[in-house]
Order: sequence, then C-alpha cells, then structure tokens
Amino acid sequence: MKINNTSVSSGIHAARVPSSGGAIYPFVRTYSANATQVLNANVLRCFPFYPINTFTITGFTINVQVSASTAVLRVLFFDDLGGRPYNKLYESTNIDATSTGNKLISQSYTFVGGVPYWISIHSSATPSILSTSYLACYGFQFNSLPANVSNCFIFTYAIGSVPSTLPIGTSSTFNTFLISLNL
Repeated sequence: MKINNTSVSSGIHAARVPSSGGAIYPFVRTYSANATQVLNANVLRCFPFYPINTFTITGFTINVQVSASTAVLRVLFFDDLGGRPYNKLYESTNIDATSTGNKLISQSYTFVGGVPYWISIHSSATPSILSTSYLACYGFQFNSLPANVSNCFIFTYAIGSVPSTLPIGTSSTFNTFLISLNL
C-alpha cells in the first residue's frame, strides 16, 4: 500500500480485528522495537483514533522503560467534536511508573467502528515509555507520514484533574510511543 508515494506495510486504520494472539499496528510507518519516549509532567497528550470495525478490548499495556520518582500515568479516551478531543469517555486509575516493566490494566471497553476517538496519555512526572510489540493487542504507535511524529492536542493538568469536557487544546506534535490495547 502507498500513502503519499511512501510504501507502508499497514494501513492507517485497522481494517479488521485480529484473532486472539495476533496484532495489528495502525498508524505505523517505521516501527522501532526499542524506541523510548520521555513523557512530560502534567501534560495530557491526545491522539486521534478512528476504528473501522467495532471491537472490545480487555485492557491495555504500557511499558515503562525508565521510571521516574513519584510518577503515575493515566490513559484516557475522549470522543471527538469537530476534529478535537471533547468529552471524556474513560479515565484509568493511577498506573505506577516508579518502576520499570509492563503495566497491564484490565479494563473492558468497546470502540465502535466509524466513530472517531482520542486516545490519550497523562503523566505526573517524566518516565520513558518503550515502544515494543505485544501479542493479542492493537499497538498504537503514533506516526504521521513522512515524519516520525504525530499530530496531537496537548493540555496541562495535574494528574487526576482532567475535566469531563476539554476546552480547545494546543495543537502539537510528539514522537512515537506505544499504548497497547489488548484484545
């Protein structure tokens, strides 16, 4: 498949839900299995996601490569209003990022095909997240072609204080990181 005359091995959106034990990496142009990305303290980063088919996750995984003292993370899902994140649909509890390794959160959630969402990560400190693949998941490594960054909206809030409805955020870009939505 080609996008902007660049060959890519996967589409921008998952065309089908993989069977258990499989994985699809939407948004991927160049996948780096060992890339780490430092998150910023008190910054909520929201990335667009548009599933083609309806599917239900059993949870999600974040791999903390470099821990940060007192660091906690949260994953949030928002609906879309005119191309920006708007109403909060889901917010995880605190995810400990003071130690390294895979942080698995068990939480069922159904994404409806044809409906735009915003998948977001929020950090209280500056841990580094490792981009790595997992079986039986959708790996969301965010890339825009041709650069190795993604467009996103950013907001500044203390951890746990994101309002239920977001104002218009600041448009930004960010290097890739991975949130795995486990099937």
